[in-house]
Formats: sequence, structure tokens, C-alpha cells
Amino acid sequence: MPIEQRVLICQNTTCRKSGAQLVLREFQRLTPTHITVKGVGCLGECGNGPMAVVLVSDVVWYSHLQIKAVPIIVERHLLKGEPVTSMQYKK
Repeated sequence: MPIEQRVLICQNTTCRKSGAQLVLREFQRLTPTHITVKGVGCLGECGNGPMAVVLVSDVVWYSHLQIKAVPIIVERHLLKGEPVTSMQYKK
């Protein structure tokens, strides 16, 4: 059975104050329908948000996301399988 491909966007208080709702809506608008985009509770990285975790072929975290970054992540990572290293969160 194939692994569900997902993008999780933190919607907890700190991330929401930094624009996480807009980031979530933009991912929902641009992401291909075979990939689930979901707003979730705290991802445990407060102060680094808005945070996103992309679970496609691997697990990649993105931090300090702005709405203008979403098309780049969708195009390069979700469609071409190339994580955007310059935007990745290094835990």
C-alpha cells in the first residue's frame, strides 16, 4: 500500500500570528490533489514559524514560511522531488 503523501502546516497560535493561515490556503490552492494538505496543531518548533512538514518521499521541514515561498516549494519539491534546501529548517 502506498504511503500517503502529505504537507502539514502548523496552525497553532505563534505560527498563526506569523501568517500560517495564508500559507495553508496557498498550499491548498497550489498542491496537486494526490497530496493531502492539512493544518495541524503545534509542531513543537515555536518561534520558527510558520512551519511546514512535507512528507512525500522523505520528511522535510520548512520554517519561517511566507506565502511567496509556497509556489517555489510546490514546483520544486512536490512536483519535481527536489527539496528547497535554502528554505529547509535544520533541526
